[in-house]
Amino acid sequence: MTITTDISERKVAEAELLAHRDRLESLVQARTAEVECQSGEPRVALRKERELSRLQRDFVAMVSHEFRTPLAI
Repeated sequence: MTITTDISERKVAEAELLAHRDRLESLVQARTAEVECQSGEPRVALRKERELSRLQRDFVAMVSHEFRTPLAI
């Protein structure tokens, strides 16, 4: 005795699922690359802001020191 079952619908569904998985994976990779590219911009801006803040702090300290120090004749 032999029982046969038509699995063509299952195979079609599996193929569609694999296609969707591959498409989703490519979308995730593309979005990840986009986010990584954008994440560099804030880091550069933050580094520049810190450098500017340091320069301003050094300048103010130097000017403040010069005004507090009496001129020696």
